[in-house]
Amino acid sequence: MRAHEPHHSMPEDTGPSGYPPRDRFITRVCIVAAAVALLFLAWIIRHALILAFAGVVVAVIVSSVADPLRRRTGMQRGYAVLVAALVILLILGFFGWLAMPEAQSQVSQLIERIPASLDEIDRRFGAWFPDDLMQSGGVVRNIAARLASWSTALFATVTTVILVIVAGIFLATRPRTYRDGLVSLFVPNRQEPLREALNRAGHALKAWLRAQLLSMLVIGAGVTAATWLLGLPSPFALGLIAGLLEFVPIIGPIAAAIPALLLAMMISPAMVLWTGLTYFAIEQIESNIVLPFAQSEVADLPPALLIFAFVAFGAVFGLAGVVVSAPLSVALYSLVNDLYVKPLNQPHREAASVGGGEG
Repeated sequence: MRAHEPHHSMPEDTGPSGYPPRDRFITRVCIVAAAVALLFLAWIIRHALILAFAGVVVAVIVSSVADPLRRRTGMQRGYAVLVAALVILLILGFFGWLAMPEAQSQVSQLIERIPASLDEIDRRFGAWFPDDLMQSGGVVRNIAARLASWSTALFATVTTVILVIVAGIFLATRPRTYRDGLVSLFVPNRQEPLREALNRAGHALKAWLRAQLLSMLVIGAGVTAATWLLGLPSPFALGLIAGLLEFVPIIGPIAAAIPALLLAMMISPAMVLWTGLTYFAIEQIESNIVLPFAQSEVADLPPALLIFAFVAFGAVFGLAGVVVSAPLSVALYSLVNDLYVKPLNQPHREAASVGGGEG
């Protein structure tokens, strides 16, 4: 009888990664499951995330005042941020104190004239609309029926705005702490590129906000002067509305023109035409002269991308997403360009430069 030969099992193939195929499969499944869980969590807290970004926007605005103040005086950052926030509030309060009596009077006149404008529209174009839709009585009844819900929504909005402002001040006080805390969640070899990308996104957002502030001032002043020259009532209120709504892309300028067009309908069809042309001309001047000068340091964001971002952020985040869609698009555009587009094309650029040098 032949002696029993010992049985030697074949070693399991570990592959290039050093792990057996079954372990590699389990690892990939766990990674996919973790990614899906993170996406689901982000969807649940999406409203908190968009409010956090709004706080970042407030922090950038405060830092734009605090950084020059800190460089010139040498004070600590926390005190500089506090002084900057107080300066901004005092400036807004001063202009509000100067303009509030006139603005309140003109806004009240504007509200009083809107029902008459709606009645005039109903008289001229009533056949085009359902019954009681454009009549001032029907509008007033609808407003009264929704006043309670609007009051609750207004209280929630004011509370949210205060929360965002306070969060923005805290973010501006110690921005590096929050930035480094976010960066530390990633693997070490990706932390430095991410830190640099976040810094560049912050600079791009700051430059965009400066340009947007100038644009809002130009639009507000231009609409106030133009509507006053046209003879429309409440020109200051119309300019204030146009300047504030300029922050909201796409629908902001359209919504700002609606009150002026309603008031123009009370005067004559020719006034409606002149009002529409005036708003269109002011927007063209702002888009083709003011913005190219003001946004010389801002990344050239494609208009079609801004439109798609506006629709997408509005669908996902609601009204808050609509309001911050433009600054969020600027920040994401900078991050994607630094973290994905440039690294993806860097090997091709290096190969092309080597090939060109050898030729």
